Amino acid sequence: MEPTEILFELFDGYLNNELTVEERVEFENKLNNDPAFSAEFEDFKAMTSGLRDLEISTFKDNLTHWEPTESEKKSAKIIRWPLLVAVAALAIIGFVLVNFMTSHPSAAELFASNFEPYDNVITVRGEVSTLDKGLEFYDQKKYSEAIEQFKVTTADARAQFYLAESYLAINDFKAAISGYETILSNAELSVFHEITTYHLALAYLGNEDVDGCEKILNSIQSESSYFTAAQALLSDLK
Repeated sequence: MEPTEILFELFDGYLNNELTVEERVEFENKLNNDPAFSAEFEDFKAMTSGLRDLEISTFKDNLTHWEPTESEKKSAKIIRWPLLVAVAALAIIGFVLVNFMTSHPSAAELFASNFEPYDNVITVRGEVSTLDKGLEFYDQKKYSEAIEQFKVTTADARAQFYLAESYLAINDFKAAISGYETILSNAELSVFHEITTYHLALAYLGNEDVDGCEKILNSIQSESSYFTAAQALLSDLK
């Protein structure tokens, strides 16, 4: 993630229509596909909105309770804007500090920081099959294309797993959940059960079902390779 000041400048440019067409397209694509980036943008909008409300409220309160002398009226014209700038700066600092100290990562942020598509562990042998073509797309992170190949070969248990992984990679959480639950009931895919269980929990988290996520995480036993990751995520969810 970019430094805060760079992000703020980018967000401000977008809100004030100061970006080029190409920059706006890139910004909106990232907004739609990067949950953490989207959450940062929403926080920025809330911060700037809160700042405007604070400035208006403070200014009105000062007008109500302050009866300036003629000398003060003249000097106010000189010092008003520097003071407002200082108040605004302090308000931003205060907002950021409070938000930093009290904010809790959203489900989308936790999903994004914990999900990593599982590596392709299948070796291609002999004639290239539809499954192999799907895995080529998968390795290239072309998940939508991979899905189309895997859907043709769902009779292959391995394709079912990588199909669910591809759905999760494009944030199609409901399809991923359905796929993972099918895999867990398939004895042929026992080799994938540990990663499937953990990623099923992440799919529930991405789908904003925190209770469902926690239930699955709590079911992961200490002998699992994902026990430590599950416990860490449970801690983050508290």
